Amino acid sequence: MKHFIKFYTLYYIIIVNVHTSVLIAQQKFDYGYPEIISYTRNQYSGGTQNWSITSGKFNTLLVANNDGLLIFDGHRWEKYYLPNRTIVRSVAYDRSKDRIYAGGQDEFGYFSPDKSGKLVFKDLVHSIPQPYRSLEDVWDINLRNNLLYFRSMNRLYIHDGTNWKVAEFGDRVLSLSALDEALVCFVQGEGLHSVENLQSTFIQGSEVLENVSVVSVVQTGKSEWVIFTEKDGVYLYTDGLFIPAPNEISSYLKQNLVHSAKKISDRYIAVGTYLSGLVITDHKLQVRYILNKNNGLLNNTVSSLYADVHGQLWAGTYNGINCVKLQSPYSLFSPDGSLAGAVYDVEIFDNKLYCGTENGLYYRPLPGEAGSRAQSDFKLVKGSEGQVWGLDVVAGDLIMSHNDGAFLVRDDKVLKIGKNKGAWKFIEWTTPATAVGGYYDGLYFFEKSGGQWIQKEKIENFNESSRIFVRFGNDIWLTHPYRGLFRISISNPRSTAGIKSYGPENGLPTNYRNHVFLMHDQIMVAAEKDIYLFDQDSDRFVRMDIFDEHFPPGTEFKRLFSDPDHIWYITSDETGCLSIQDNLLDKNAVRKEIYGITGRLVAGFENIFPLGNGQAMILTNNGVIYFHPEKEKNYAFTPYITTIRFSRNDSVIHFRNIDCLSDISNLKCNLGSFDYKSNAIELTFASGSLETPVYYRYKLNGMDEEWSEWTSRNFKEFSNIPHGKYRFLLQAKNGNGNESEPVEYSFQILPPWYRTGWAYFLYLLMISGFLYGGRRRLVKKFESKTIQLEEAKKESDARVEQLINEKLEAEIMFKNKELGLSTMHLMQKNETLTRLKQELGRIKNMSPEPSIRQEIKSLMSILSEDERLDDEWETFAHNFDQVHNNFLQRIKQKHPALTPKELKLCAYLRMNLTTKELAPLLNISVRGVEISRYRLRKKLGIPGDANLNDYMMSI
Repeated sequence: MKHFIKFYTLYYIIIVNVHTSVLIAQQKFDYGYPEIISYTRNQYSGGTQNWSITSGKFNTLLVANNDGLLIFDGHRWEKYYLPNRTIVRSVAYDRSKDRIYAGGQDEFGYFSPDKSGKLVFKDLVHSIPQPYRSLEDVWDINLRNNLLYFRSMNRLYIHDGTNWKVAEFGDRVLSLSALDEALVCFVQGEGLHSVENLQSTFIQGSEVLENVSVVSVVQTGKSEWVIFTEKDGVYLYTDGLFIPAPNEISSYLKQNLVHSAKKISDRYIAVGTYLSGLVITDHKLQVRYILNKNNGLLNNTVSSLYADVHGQLWAGTYNGINCVKLQSPYSLFSPDGSLAGAVYDVEIFDNKLYCGTENGLYYRPLPGEAGSRAQSDFKLVKGSEGQVWGLDVVAGDLIMSHNDGAFLVRDDKVLKIGKNKGAWKFIEWTTPATAVGGYYDGLYFFEKSGGQWIQKEKIENFNESSRIFVRFGNDIWLTHPYRGLFRISISNPRSTAGIKSYGPENGLPTNYRNHVFLMHDQIMVAAEKDIYLFDQDSDRFVRMDIFDEHFPPGTEFKRLFSDPDHIWYITSDETGCLSIQDNLLDKNAVRKEIYGITGRLVAGFENIFPLGNGQAMILTNNGVIYFHPEKEKNYAFTPYITTIRFSRNDSVIHFRNIDCLSDISNLKCNLGSFDYKSNAIELTFASGSLETPVYYRYKLNGMDEEWSEWTSRNFKEFSNIPHGKYRFLLQAKNGNGNESEPVEYSFQILPPWYRTGWAYFLYLLMISGFLYGGRRRLVKKFESKTIQLEEAKKESDARVEQLINEKLEAEIMFKNKELGLSTMHLMQKNETLTRLKQELGRIKNMSPEPSIRQEIKSLMSILSEDERLDDEWETFAHNFDQVHNNFLQRIKQKHPALTPKELKLCAYLRMNLTTKELAPLLNISVRGVEISRYRLRKKLGIPGDANLNDYMMSI
């Protein structure tokens, strides 16, 4: 099969050597036209004509439209009216002030965001001096060196932010063009004027243009300009000279009338015409593309042009807006023109490109140098009308497989070969000038003789539709999408063949959707899941786990194609290529997905035609996509949130007044805090690149563990977000697979009022109050109980004390009784002893006997001894201190000079005994007691008027 290039060494060397010159030539090929995206009036809900285009904040598109100012973020169009709803003729954006200047009929001012981000118009006409306020239409707004310029009627207006300067000319000012050094305005009937700062200077030599209408001036070099006129072609300005351009582009533009022109890069200029659409040239005015309604434009009158920062060309027409993707690696062409039918196969043969479509076979010369491609269209090969299935180069001839049979292609016509209808494909056989043709009803042999192909025998006993097959030695391996895989071993005669089917019993997952191909001198099958390799020794198919290095297990492969450096693959959900180094699918291979392709392929007939050097033709339902990766540019872009909608109160925050992402290097933004009622939100976002398609993925840290899957939806809803701090991460990927850096938006959902700090403080107060109240109740209860217990205790203690006191009183009474008895006893004894002594004295005096008197005297002396009295005193003193709280010890401590007799006197005085009662106790006379009392009072330092007994009671 022509697309399957063998990788074994010898064949690889042959392929490289034979096709080196072809591949080198193919590097210069340039197929098709840039992809064009259309935005109709129904999509942007505006008027027909679009007069001016530029970009605004976050690289949004700004369009001056008949119906108002249009703003496009890549997903959503918005429209804003001027106060009088006049046509918006011009628009410009001031990034330093975040203002969108817009001019209409007698209206001029700027839109700027209010607090919610909604754009509000600020009129500036009232600030213009009164004589110049009649503006008519405002055109060509320019911002330069902090000055604002626009043209209107026969005037040029200049504004420095405070004051206006108005330059009046004798005739109408028809254009105002921005060059590198200055602005250039064209005044009808005069020529060009250079405008710099607040001065206007006529450009000498430009009077040659006084009778033409200059639409735009484009600077191509330091002192080189290209001047586009409406009806008079193109002029060149070089070194101060103005000369007509000696180029075919000039005559072409004269015929089609120039409406607009713009330098779109360092290499290209875009020219919008009234009659023939859009012309793109290089700086040498060599035509690169002519784009019109036939190849994608909505209208052939192109009134405005703008190249955005990512190299996309925006063309405003009289009936819609187009985006020309000049930086896209895709170019498109429909070989059958406006029929735009499905393309099933292509082939490069005899320096021509042939395309087999559902409407016939079309061809054209290979594109060469710039300029040739625009005038060279595809032509239908005569006799090829109808469904073309395949194109194969066999033995130096191009054979077309058609619904009506097989045909030999000769330049611009075809010759029928064979008798049968319904041919799918041809491959060369092992013998020279021999081929095998696959038909609706089986396989046929063909031989070439005398320049003619003759149909020979059919392989017997095989009547399956033969569309997908390869040759390996003398075997033909053929797959039918629904009947399995067959190995057909050709014998002699060739009509005799051994036929063996392979299915699940031979290692394949199923009998369905298998596709056989030959690669690296091996039979392989792209099965419903994974790739399988035929093992000769076991006569079975084994799964190729080497593909696991690049694809997840279970991938459904539909087709594989190859060139010397790439393997092109089509799976159920992806199309791309592997750039290989030395070995088939080595670990150093680089996998690259080609985005936005899979859904456009012809289902069941997916086909890619590799061109080498990473280029390929991808066949689709409505033409051919030429993929040329060298045109693919990686550029930085930053996704951003456009609005936040709060579902519960249906309020919206617009992000035009959010400055945290004004700088593309700033990838973090704090959105602030939202109240708890705003915890159901819808985030809408855009890519910042105006690409189509764009994919997004996101993650809400705090709720999501992993990133979401890539999706083309540009919004995300979150419901019932718990209060707390969150980080919303957003990442975008454009149609070329370029991924942006993640952007982080932090925000906080405030807790509900009942979960705020004040609420918790209130709860704390309430709980504290409750606890305090409870504690107070408990304390009061405890205190009450304590009081009760204390009262009970007091009562008990009082009772105990009473009992103790009663006991003590009893003991005291007992002690006092004992003391009293002891004292009485002492008194009685002393009295008895005294009387006894007195009687003995009387007897002694009466006795005449000296011996008797002596004996009586001795007896009286015995009675006078105090020893026994001292022993009794000790007992008395002990009992006395117990009853009178250690009175004797305390008075002795207070008056340590007291003698024992004085202590006895003190004790007796404490007992409140009278002098008469004290005399017998002290064994002295009453007079002696008084003397002792006197001495004691003096020794104790008691005044004479103080009662001695009261003093003793106080101690």
